[in-house]
Amino acid sequence: DKLAFASKTEGNWELYMLTRLSEPKITKLTDMPSDEWDPFYTSDGAAILFGSATRRGPQLMGICLYGRSDTLN
Repeated sequence: DKLAFASKTEGNWELYMLTRLSEPKITKLTDMPSDEWDPFYTSDGAAILFGSATRRGPQLMGICLYGRSDTLN
C-alpha cells in the first residue's frame, strides 16, 4: 500500500510517498525550488502525475516509480 501526498515542511510544497510495509516509511519524491501539488497514481500504478509551478508556468509532471521523471506536455 502506497500513498502519495504533498507537504510544505521545508519552505515549499514537495511530494512524498508513504509506504506501508511491516513498518511505515516516508520517501521524499521531489526536491525542486518550485511547488508541486495534487499527486495521483496512474491507473496501472507505474507512475505518479502531479502539478508543478515551473518557470514556464504550471506544468503536468510525472514520476515513473522505476526511476525516470518527465514533463508530460
